[in-house]
Amino acid sequence: GLKDSLVKKLATKDAKNLAATLRKNGYKELAGRIEAGFCADSAALLTRMWKYYNAKDYASAKVFAEECIARYGEEALKQQASLKDFAPKGKESKYWALNDVGTAHFVLGEIARLKGNKEEAKKQYNIVLNKFKYAQCWDPKGWYWKVAEAAKEALDELK
Repeated sequence: GLKDSLVKKLATKDAKNLAATLRKNGYKELAGRIEAGFCADSAALLTRMWKYYNAKDYASAKVFAEECIARYGEEALKQQASLKDFAPKGKESKYWALNDVGTAHFVLGEIARLKGNKEEAKKQYNIVLNKFKYAQCWDPKGWYWKVAEAAKEALDELK
């Protein structure tokens, strides 16, 4: 009832304030874990992942990528197995888990590469190529790009 909704509202506010305080004091990974708990779906996780990645806050971006993989990895594998090629134009979003998990692995590869960890970068790019090769990522400019193609290019650059 009303009491439960008030408790939930206050608890949510307190948790979000705690995350903000932790982030401000340098505990970005812990803050990210709290924030990820408020993400209702893979799209919310990926939105946060890209936000932090683009801000060069790689610790936080990594948390959101890993949470996406943990929550939706199984569904992504099922969606990948159902495809023989990339989803047709206009049907890409039907494969939301595949797209988001594949993108999360790609971003983990990018973070590892930027931090100088070539082996981890290669591992993440190869996961995209071997397990999520039909993943596509929505670009806010209005199109999908093929995650495996980007992973292959990044892998070639590391050799």
